[in-house]
Amino acid sequence: MTEQLRYRIFNTATPEIVDLLSSTVYGSSGLRYTHLDAEQKIHDLTTPDFHTLWNGNELIAVAAYCKRKVKCSSTLYDAYYIRYFSVKPAHQGKGIGKLLTGKLESHYREKLTKETVFYAYIEKRNLQSIGVSNHFKQESIGAFKPVLFSRFFPKVAAGFEQISTTEYEAFVSDQYSEHALFHTNKVGYKGQCYGIRNNGHLKVAVQANPVGWKLHNIPGMLGWLGRNIFHYLPILGRLSPRNKFHYLAFEGLCVKDQHLVSPLLESCLATFNRHVGMLYLDLTDPFFLFFEAEKGMGLMQKLQHPPSVSILCNFVNFDEKKKSNFHDFPKYISCFDLT
Repeated sequence: MTEQLRYRIFNTATPEIVDLLSSTVYGSSGLRYTHLDAEQKIHDLTTPDFHTLWNGNELIAVAAYCKRKVKCSSTLYDAYYIRYFSVKPAHQGKGIGKLLTGKLESHYREKLTKETVFYAYIEKRNLQSIGVSNHFKQESIGAFKPVLFSRFFPKVAAGFEQISTTEYEAFVSDQYSEHALFHTNKVGYKGQCYGIRNNGHLKVAVQANPVGWKLHNIPGMLGWLGRNIFHYLPILGRLSPRNKFHYLAFEGLCVKDQHLVSPLLESCLATFNRHVGMLYLDLTDPFFLFFEAEKGMGLMQKLQHPPSVSILCNFVNFDEKKKSNFHDFPKYISCFDLT
């Protein structure tokens, strides 16, 4: 069948691409879910290349590579973030993923002359995705974990306010100047930027994106109890999803006063009527170490222990010195890229 397949590249999402990506189930074992707002996010991507394989008029595989500039050690580099890689269920296990990977790898290697980094985030438990990345000869430059923050009765703190995207982007750019893979593509997305001031000075700020999952499986006894028992309890049920999980994805946390971090995150939860928030932080990021030691993160952080996620890169036209900088600096993780 592979000889009959057509390889095509699109710069905008066709209805077939939207349908396939919107129905993609994430996670090969354990937690399995689909993104509730996938269609909107697909149309909001910045400069995507949709690499596709077609069997006649049927789209059977698609990968979205998003072109951007990323910073590392004060230097800007061309980059592609591998946002989506999906094979239609009926065609999985037939080498379609490897075929598509080979096609797009040849495409980029033929056209790239400058230093360019390709990167993706893959859970170590997702063996299917790791198999594809090994074919693409990627290397791990680190890992990150989701950090959970929850409140049963979130309240808005004094001094909390929505701030301009211009002020927020300047704060973020300063805060993450020493991070690798830093970019501002979706910093200020939908103007959902918030902060707390003290004596007129911005002390903490974050971007809060309301997102959600349709749940297909929650592993373990705790997952069963959450969906079938805790979900129906008046208070505990606020943190126990059954079929859908709505939360805030936090991006670009900026801190000048650590005591205001929890009030900021709680205020965002109250603003969007959510009870759970999630940050995505490099394991070597000082903020991750801060949250690991923080006691007031809420019940979800105590009950759930998400697995670490590998940050995989493919470096094209790089020398070893510049490549090593991507290993050495903490990595900036964009919540938009993960949701």
